[in-house]
Amino acid sequence: MRWSIEVHESWEGAPLLEVIDLAQSSDQKTHLSGSGSGTHVFQLRDSGLYSKTPTAAERAYVRDLFALWARKIVVRCDGETVYDGWIARRKFDPADGTLRITTVEMRAAQFRARLTYGVGGYLSGSLAVSNRSASGAARAIILRAVQWGPGFHIPIDPPPDGAGSFSASWPWYQHLTIEDLLQQVEKTGSEIYFRPYRAESGAARYETLVGQPVISTTYDLPVSAELGSVSGLADDEDGARMLTGVQYQGNGSDQDAVYAGAVWDQIFPGGQPTFPIRDVLRTAKDVTDAGVLGKIALADLRRDHKPAESQQYLLRMGDTVSAVWGRPGTLLAAKRRADEWSDGGTITHRVISCRTNLTETLDLEVERRGD
Repeated sequence: MRWSIEVHESWEGAPLLEVIDLAQSSDQKTHLSGSGSGTHVFQLRDSGLYSKTPTAAERAYVRDLFALWARKIVVRCDGETVYDGWIARRKFDPADGTLRITTVEMRAAQFRARLTYGVGGYLSGSLAVSNRSASGAARAIILRAVQWGPGFHIPIDPPPDGAGSFSASWPWYQHLTIEDLLQQVEKTGSEIYFRPYRAESGAARYETLVGQPVISTTYDLPVSAELGSVSGLADDEDGARMLTGVQYQGNGSDQDAVYAGAVWDQIFPGGQPTFPIRDVLRTAKDVTDAGVLGKIALADLRRDHKPAESQQYLLRMGDTVSAVWGRPGTLLAAKRRADEWSDGGTITHRVISCRTNLTETLDLEVERRGD
């Protein structure tokens, strides 16, 4: 397998320089939620970036090459983008000539720190969507995020528009971020994933995927008693978040607030909870529509009426297993023998996150799909 690390500029995603030969280490984690991060250590001393005695121009070039937020680190394995992170911190150690770079994925880097308006034009910041699909709502939000001028540009492909049942209004004076709006769409039961990819031009771009949930290719993993290319696979169910009902309080206060809820019968019509009542109240103060609030409550209950089954295991790349198997949203179907706990058969997991470190190992966080 061949690893590569490139520095790209952030606005258009254009490649600037391949730096794999400078890398002492590179440890990165990509996550379905866009919350991944990485740490990359580059040896600058005695590198090809400088003449024998570094000049002022060379030093300025290197500082610009690794500029905060204006540059990003893209890691690929055999041409597949496994991580795309924006430079958030840099630390040069004069003792050994190393530069330590900390990166974060685009969604965390940009949408948590971007309002629905440019600060100079806040009165134009209100946004409303009416009767759109989750994809259509996400498209409107993303287009708003980049509409104000060249400085707002991100190399991102918005999802397709579509009609649906999602409606919401976000006045400018709520001062919400783009991330706040995306999360409100997700809370109704959808997922929004910004998949990094390499365009034909070489640019590092993002494809916006919206799903309930986001699911991509399925791969079959042979898992025997020896586990083959997989290790660490175990049954781990966590009931800490299990609930029988969810009530939400939206915009407003006390008895004047917007309220909505979801109960067990909406998941299993006519059925009764299989464990004693566990109900909670949650808040979504930016939601003014009771219908949207009800969808958020129902989505929560669909997720939380059952135990969380997030797990981690290691997958070793080889002749058949490649880096693309670790892409968030990928389904991995494992053939398992019956044992003291499991009846065996095919068990399918969905990849939530993937950590890599320039070795043959994919360190995966997965969730079980189906029964």
